[in-house]
Amino acid sequence: MSTPHFDHTTTGDEVVSQFKERVRGLTVLITGVTHTGIGGSTAVTLARGGAKCLILASRSEARAAETIDAVKKTNPATSIVFVQLDLADIESIRAAATSIINNSSVQSIDVVINNAGVSLGGETPRLTKDGFEETWQVCHVGHWLLTSLLMPKLLAAASVKGEARVINLSSAGHHFWNDSFDEPTPFTGVAAYGRAKAANVVFSKGLAVKYGAQGIKSYSVNPGWVTTQIMSSWNADDFASGMKAAAEAGLALRPAPKNLEQGCSTTLVAALDPAIPAPNGAYLDDCHVQTPNTKVENATKIDELWDATEKAVGQKFV
Repeated sequence: MSTPHFDHTTTGDEVVSQFKERVRGLTVLITGVTHTGIGGSTAVTLARGGAKCLILASRSEARAAETIDAVKKTNPATSIVFVQLDLADIESIRAAATSIINNSSVQSIDVVINNAGVSLGGETPRLTKDGFEETWQVCHVGHWLLTSLLMPKLLAAASVKGEARVINLSSAGHHFWNDSFDEPTPFTGVAAYGRAKAANVVFSKGLAVKYGAQGIKSYSVNPGWVTTQIMSSWNADDFASGMKAAAEAGLALRPAPKNLEQGCSTTLVAALDPAIPAPNGAYLDDCHVQTPNTKVENATKIDELWDATEKAVGQKFV
């Protein structure tokens, strides 16, 4: 690995500095790019490193406006393609993918960073207009479909450069998973989050198995405890449930939360490091390869997830 000195405190700028020759010329798509989140920080950091083009996907241009402005100020040479994308709406996902595929200025995509996510509290599932539990659709189904529809652009990059990458943001919360991709019963927001985050890990493993020979590399990452708004809907009972689940999973509390600059570092290692010392499909935490929950290491879970998701969206992957 090219980053032996990286750790919990490493910033995205430090990662980009380490791999500056890898950043220049990249076209990167990032979902969920509000300036108060990890995606916004990832975008600005890549621009500072000299990325060629950033495809910024968000529910509205207003939500992405501050990140877009920051990218322009940081590096006017980095081109920006804004794409309206609501991961809780299958129609929106298909429209977003079509706009990217048909955009002649985007010949290929080197890295897709599936960053957007939600973590909803409560004991009653919230359903999207498509009929899916919202955490499941936003964190997994939506990104799975988007990635599938963008594979021609990823494969185009891989055919020229030898590889393209898909980075899926998971969480230590994947340890809360009960080993089934069915909706948790009894339902809790914490259990729903665990299911979705486990799917992110398995999705990366599946991409590695199914498309590694075509140059697709995929890694899942735990960005760590970062000061964002993702759990803003949680109440005291939700936090108590989360703490209980963490204790049962044997997860140690982190010494302190990361800021946004630190929160994007593991994502950037996964996207940029040419020498990750693990098989394609690995899970990273604090900028290093780590062992995920043993349940997600079960190879049968790949086809289980693929079959369930293909049935859900009504199409095969690619």
